[in-house]
Amino acid sequence: VWHVMIRSIDKGQRKTEQLPSRLSLPYWEVSQASAKMGGQMAEADVLRLLSEAERHNDEEESSQAEQKAEEALKLLRKTPEAVPGPADAVRILALSSSAQGNRKGALNRIAAERPTLPSQRSQAVLILAFAEVANSRCGSKRREEALQAAFQAVESFRALGDRRMEGWSLVALAHTHVQRGTKSEIVEELDRAIDAASEAEEILRDVGDRVGEGKAMHTIAVALSFQNNIDEAVERSRALVTYWHNLGYKRLEAFQQECVSEWELARHNPEEALEAAQAALAQKALREASRAGEGIPSRSAAALIHASNAYLTLGKADEALKLSQERLEVFQKNADFESEVVAQSSIVSVYVNSDRLREAAEVAEETLKKIRRRSPTRLLKCWENDLLQTLAKIYLKAEEAEQAENIIEQALKLADDQKDRKSLAAAYLLSSELALLKRENRLGLKAAMKSRDLSRKTGTKKGEASALLQLCSAYCARGELKRGAAVTVEAQRIFNAVGDREGEADALRMQAEVRLHLNDFTRAIAACRRCRELQREMGDRRSEAWACIQLAQTLLSAASEEEKQEMDRRAKAKEEKARSEGKEVEEPKQREADWFQAAEEAPTEEPEERPAAAAFERALQSAKDALKISSPLEDDALLVRALLSLATAHMMCLEPEDSQKYIDEGLPLAESVNDASAEGHFYLLKAQLAEFEGAKRYPEAKEFSNKALQIFQAEHDQSGQDAVEAILKRITPKTVGVRPTTTGSMSYFGGEGEEMEEYWEEEVYEEVVGGGGGGGAVSQYSGPSKEEVVSTVSDVALGLIGVDKLDMDEPLMDAGLDSLAAVEFGNTLAKEFSGISLPSTMMFDFPSVKLLSEFIESGMRESHDKSQAALGNTGGGGGGQVVKKTRMVKKFRPKPRAARQAPPPRQMQFNQQAELQIPQHMGAMAPNMTAMAPQAASELSGSGPYKGPAISEIEEIVKDTALSLIGVESLENDEPLMDAGLDSLAAVEFANAISKDFAGLQMPNTLMFDYPSVKTLTQFIDVGLREAHGA
Repeated sequence: VWHVMIRSIDKGQRKTEQLPSRLSLPYWEVSQASAKMGGQMAEADVLRLLSEAERHNDEEESSQAEQKAEEALKLLRKTPEAVPGPADAVRILALSSSAQGNRKGALNRIAAERPTLPSQRSQAVLILAFAEVANSRCGSKRREEALQAAFQAVESFRALGDRRMEGWSLVALAHTHVQRGTKSEIVEELDRAIDAASEAEEILRDVGDRVGEGKAMHTIAVALSFQNNIDEAVERSRALVTYWHNLGYKRLEAFQQECVSEWELARHNPEEALEAAQAALAQKALREASRAGEGIPSRSAAALIHASNAYLTLGKADEALKLSQERLEVFQKNADFESEVVAQSSIVSVYVNSDRLREAAEVAEETLKKIRRRSPTRLLKCWENDLLQTLAKIYLKAEEAEQAENIIEQALKLADDQKDRKSLAAAYLLSSELALLKRENRLGLKAAMKSRDLSRKTGTKKGEASALLQLCSAYCARGELKRGAAVTVEAQRIFNAVGDREGEADALRMQAEVRLHLNDFTRAIAACRRCRELQREMGDRRSEAWACIQLAQTLLSAASEEEKQEMDRRAKAKEEKARSEGKEVEEPKQREADWFQAAEEAPTEEPEERPAAAAFERALQSAKDALKISSPLEDDALLVRALLSLATAHMMCLEPEDSQKYIDEGLPLAESVNDASAEGHFYLLKAQLAEFEGAKRYPEAKEFSNKALQIFQAEHDQSGQDAVEAILKRITPKTVGVRPTTTGSMSYFGGEGEEMEEYWEEEVYEEVVGGGGGGGAVSQYSGPSKEEVVSTVSDVALGLIGVDKLDMDEPLMDAGLDSLAAVEFGNTLAKEFSGISLPSTMMFDFPSVKLLSEFIESGMRESHDKSQAALGNTGGGGGGQVVKKTRMVKKFRPKPRAARQAPPPRQMQFNQQAELQIPQHMGAMAPNMTAMAPQAASELSGSGPYKGPAISEIEEIVKDTALSLIGVESLENDEPLMDAGLDSLAAVEFANAISKDFAGLQMPNTLMFDYPSVKTLTQFIDVGLREAHGA
């Protein structure tokens, strides 16, 4: 039994009557009550018309809704003070107009009616109508106005005692909170949406408005989905399917099925998603058939998108294409242009996921032309912008730079003309990717910075984080890996703050790749593991498998490095022992810190425990996990990579038979899915296994190596070619087999065998002078223990931060250690541990107590070992003095390459915001600026006119570098950079970057003190370059 408030038209008094439960709209219930009370026939007609108009609106039968609402309005004009009154009819008309895409017309009508309907209730109804219309696709300014209008409507109806309209106002308020929470990325707004919708649900249930109650329930489900509470959202949505079915609302039932499909796909249940999408599509197709030829947009297009996405996730691209083409024919026959565009976008998505890029581009170009032939509307402009970005992505993926550049220029112009800063930010991301494709790395960096700055201005956190990931790509392309790692950490933090777990996983994946190149294995492994945890939490088994593959390779690289260091240490210990025993020590030809070689060259010695054996086992387990997850997914491309990872891990764990087993399984599969890169690496593994067995299998090793080399050359995989050439060199008669390199190009694993570059580094060593004769005793290390170092570091940090406790793994800068305190922190530790030299980038390289303590403790032990070795070499006793000296030594390191593993293919959806992909071509790490610097330096020092950069160019480079590190949008040329926010750590990075950009110039250590602003530093660089030219 419900209480319905009825206002008598002729007396203006409120009366109440108990009405029986029914499945009709509230207006119809009111009309029944009015008839029982002997109300006038005209009143019953009005209420019936309004009730029918509302139902038509909910069923998206706009023409019928407008007809009924206009009839009711004509009758209500005669009694403007009636309840319901003319404002109620105007509200229905406005909602109908908005549903057809004419939001501007709807808002204009509401504004025109407000002066003619002055009563308090009429004004409240029109304010509510404004809130409902302005909240959807009318821009952020209108959205803020909608929020205030919804608040006002709630208060007005509450004051009037109109419970039903108060409930509807709360639903509108909840919708606005959802929009703010998603568009402006204000997480707290989603909590407010749930609170408002819950209150609305209770009120509308009390007054018997079943439709309003259902819409409030739906709003709660939507808010929950955006809070990543997908399970509860699906549960509520499935309940609503039954709810709308019982009420007889077929359109709302189908719409709820679409929600189920979308959210089931979000929690990686494609079978359930496809079932729900097909149910929605079947219902809407029936309605569509009954309205054929009317030219009314069919909402079955939305169900088509959901079904197509589910098919693609299941790997059924042919079914997705067939369905999309069938629906396209129906839409074209019915002259349904909007649905036709959506269907064509679905076809584009299918082609892209099938790597049929040329066909995808053709369909997208055709659709774009159709849109441009139409009179421009807000919706068509949005679609045009989406299509331009989709086209740009297609051309970038196909590496067709000229076509991509043309499309990106159009996207930038369109976004700029519309003053759409979010779309402009997305277009600049594409521009950055294009620049990196063309090896114009500095332009790529600038475009990524513009995207980041625009996202910050609009408050788009996800956009800012995506721009930071693109910045990482640009930094890595310039060889600035530490800066690349730093921005991935910031991107991860932002994604985490807004609850975007997929974005956070992407940031972690990139972070792990960059850390791996920096040989920062501890943090690379931590990032890989956290990425895998996130994928598991999201239920994304496919992405979890990719994360396992990346983790396996990172663990293998870390184990290999640990093994090399330990083998090197053992070799040194043997040399020192031989010297102490007075034995002759052979001059080392080349120390091979390698377990395989050690086992082969010294079979008669007492067997030693293999270094890093446990680390190799952990890598093997991760590779096994990848295969276990991949096997039931029916994704052959992923399965190939899992098999390759496991075969590599078995080989590195000295299990050649198991390795051969997975090679035999994976190689034919790689050939069947046309994965040439994987095929090449399988042959590389076969060559390495053949090499293990000795000279008798060298001919086979050579045959497999040549097959792999041929594939790598066709794929332009330089690291693969290097690995093959290393094997071919080893198996010649002059060489002895050594340990194989880890297979896998960086696009998948980041394996060893990459191209190396040489560099010079100043090394401090100790030498004993004075003394002579006799043997010197070698003392044991007596410095502080690891626990004592940890205690000291922790105490100093706690004293500076001012907290009571500190997690050993927590970054100190996150815990509250600012840049000034960091300097004091470094000075204090330098005094506490005077035996080692702390780097200026200490807080960046070793951000936590744990990492810093490990560095200090290992450094002190190494210092002790060197001094003792020097004492032992003097052969003297007494009078000897240890003196520290420096020398320049040549060292080698891998040339930096790609910063991000290529993720599994994602669906490209036309009606969604453009995905921001990170380019896979970041392997070209020889940036234009640094590549041309030596040449520029030689030109400057020669005769003839000065050909170096103009002072305006120098200023631009200096300012761009400073802006990127400070994180601001603008900077005065005279403003001291330290005052603008450049802290001491960033100052070191700033000086390093400037040194790379102007390699022909010597930068002083006191650069930031001598030349504190952009202006003074620019002048110094310009003068220095010109002087170098004159010299």
